[in-house]
Amino acid sequence: MKFIGLDWKDKGYTTRIINKEGTDLSGSFEVEKNREGFSEFIYKVRKYCDGDSNVLFGIERERDPIVEYLLTLGYKVYLVCPNMMKSLRKRYSSTGKYNDEFDSYIIADTVRTDRNRLTQIEPRDDKIRKIEFLLRHRDKTVDDKRRLTNRLTCYLKEYFPAFLDFFSDITCPTALSLLKVYPTYEDAKELSKEDIKAFLRKHHYHKESGALRICKAIKEGQVKIDTAVIQERSRSAILLIKRIELLNEEIKEYENDLKETTENDKDAEIFKSLPGSGDTLSPGLMVIFGKNRSRYENAEEINSLSGIVPFTKQSGNWETHLFRFGCNHFYRNIITRLAYCSLTKSEWARSYYNEKRAEGKSHYHALRCLARIWIKIAFSLWKRREKYNEDKHMAAVQRHKIRNRLARKSA
Repeated sequence: MKFIGLDWKDKGYTTRIINKEGTDLSGSFEVEKNREGFSEFIYKVRKYCDGDSNVLFGIERERDPIVEYLLTLGYKVYLVCPNMMKSLRKRYSSTGKYNDEFDSYIIADTVRTDRNRLTQIEPRDDKIRKIEFLLRHRDKTVDDKRRLTNRLTCYLKEYFPAFLDFFSDITCPTALSLLKVYPTYEDAKELSKEDIKAFLRKHHYHKESGALRICKAIKEGQVKIDTAVIQERSRSAILLIKRIELLNEEIKEYENDLKETTENDKDAEIFKSLPGSGDTLSPGLMVIFGKNRSRYENAEEINSLSGIVPFTKQSGNWETHLFRFGCNHFYRNIITRLAYCSLTKSEWARSYYNEKRAEGKSHYHALRCLARIWIKIAFSLWKRREKYNEDKHMAAVQRHKIRNRLARKSA
């Protein structure tokens, strides 16, 4: 059996091959991140190894071109998490030194000695991979939009603070269109109520309260602001609006692609039945759970992987529970958003959240407690291939409370 460690870099990988005794066979060598480099790498691997089944790979990144390449060829690849490397380096050197060559040996030897503790990277369904890419790109685009929105808000505070009271969301299409046509307070203050109503109707905004809110903000006025500030900031605001509009279109395209990809998928229908999941979070749950029903033994595996539950430190009579920083943050974001969105869609979820807040827990802590229960529910539904039923779940909650009450009385 041979073990190969891959330490990734921007343009390639530093690689090391060792045998079952931990002896270095090849010395460190470089692998280029292209088709020719991968082919040469496999040729060298086969020169040192007796058959493809007698070689195991280790790498620090799960999503990497060479991982997909090796899985396609049928090799077994293990994930050595980056947050493990700092501790593993001390296992091999007390000085704390590290470089690419040294790390590649550590990865290979860790696979040799501790692969039963490592996660084996499994080939994933093509649809699940596509959904994950779409979700990750959408999240990055939303983050970009948030940064530009914060910048636009800062500019408006400097030269047009009244506009911040026009709309609850200044990046909605109607708000952006109004700001493009009337970029300063001087441009907007001459608008009558009928002008505003006509503009809003043209952009499919028909709420009477919207026009009244804008009229009130214009009537209240704003302090006199330096002309130079108004000119420069309004110009910058127009440029930001164009970029935000492009991002809005990009986000919409990602969401349409997600909807098309998950259409008529049975797992998508299961997760979409959860209160608050919608067309964005249900594909995220599909990525977390996958298609393989034997991937997880229980829901707690998912909660630990996503950092929803804390980890325990214990020695003698001393014990403490700490927040889990080392986790899959992409998964945690999806699950906590599900818990948050369920607050307005599920009666028991809001009640449970309020109970946790009454106990003194913070907003985010209470959300994590709620998220843990949602994952248990989702796991059970996923295993049984059933959709969520709110009435059925609330009846089960009541039965559970009655049984606990009777158990306490009998005790």
